[in-house]
Amino acid sequence: MKAILFVLAAIFSFSLTSISAAQTVVTCDRTEIATGIIQQVDGLIDNEDTLAVLESLNTFVDSAIQICRNAGVPVTPASTAAPSAPTSVSEPTIRFSSSELGLRPVIGPVNIPTGTYRVTATTTGFIIVQLEPVSGSCEGGLLGLFNMMQGQGNDGAETMLVSENCQTLIQVSNTNEAWTLEFSRIDTLAPVPLDNHYDSTLNGLQAVIGPVSFLDGQYRVTANTDGFFIVQLQPLQGVCDTGFLGLFNLMQGQASSGAQSLFTSQGCVALITVENVTEPWTLDFERLAPPK
Repeated sequence: MKAILFVLAAIFSFSLTSISAAQTVVTCDRTEIATGIIQQVDGLIDNEDTLAVLESLNTFVDSAIQICRNAGVPVTPASTAAPSAPTSVSEPTIRFSSSELGLRPVIGPVNIPTGTYRVTATTTGFIIVQLEPVSGSCEGGLLGLFNMMQGQGNDGAETMLVSENCQTLIQVSNTNEAWTLEFSRIDTLAPVPLDNHYDSTLNGLQAVIGPVSFLDGQYRVTANTDGFFIVQLQPLQGVCDTGFLGLFNLMQGQASSGAQSLFTSQGCVALITVENVTEPWTLDFERLAPPK
């Protein structure tokens, strides 16, 4: 019996010693902090005074946070390896490819969390991509997700999708080359100021640009292209008045010498979507006058 009590006393003493030692954080080092937390957890298993251990863990974490704040640097491992890059909205959140699914699959049902997405299709061949919603709202572009001729997706073609708890089947058809399909969430709360000039060299042949914030006033918008051309503003905030047909819905040759449209902004924040494009293009915004 005395031997058992001695062993229990030794374990209890070791637990308290471990807890006490772990309370001191010397540097903002991830390995050191992780070791301290493990010691705290071991103490929770071995010590009957649960509250004391939790308070000790809380003190340790608060101490680590303060030291890291004072150091002015993020927690880094003891090794010299560079930290991994943070996840951003530009990284694909959902990705599919023909190498995994075949050339002409019906994918899903797929759950697409609520949000606004830039959908990018990359292929050197023809491709049609359609959504067949199962539940929720799955709002794609005017022409579905994609209906592209050979060459239009060589460098990646983009379209927009707005999901409200969207669950959908994704049907890929009319394909003759390898393809990838990526859904990337757009941060609609972080618009950038309007750049007066956009073009297919910088933005891609079929693009989703923005979100873009417009100053209040009236704009003359000029499009130049030898091919077909559809340009829409997809409002996120304010009033973005482009008329019934949007900015442009042009047949081949209608903008070879330039085509113009008017647009009025009242606190407008929008995505600029360029679709049904077959030739290089430019798009220029000229603010005519601010509101009186």
